[in-house]
Amino acid sequence: MSREQIPGTTNGAASRKERSAEELRAWLVDQLAALLAVDAAAVDVDKPFTDYGLSSAEAVILAGDLGKWIGRSLPPTLAWDFPTIADLAEHIACMAPTNGSPPPGAA
Repeated sequence: MSREQIPGTTNGAASRKERSAEELRAWLVDQLAALLAVDAAAVDVDKPFTDYGLSSAEAVILAGDLGKWIGRSLPPTLAWDFPTIADLAEHIACMAPTNGSPPPGAA
């Protein structure tokens, strides 16, 4: 499945948006299910991407689409650096904003 066919992705630049870990997990579940043509209900957020047979090309697509969705440049190695949906979602949710403003809830 190409990026253009995956729901929730865009071809243009997205504005930067802070996302909760829960939003990120849901998005990643949907994207992984679409990339691998499996039912989203069968995707376990604690199961490593490698257990799903995610190819390196699919992992790069996933990282690129995630970056577009949140409006940030992300490394293509995310699926190896954070090997589960839960790990990846938590990492992205905790990333400092790139516009210099404090993260949501920070004082």
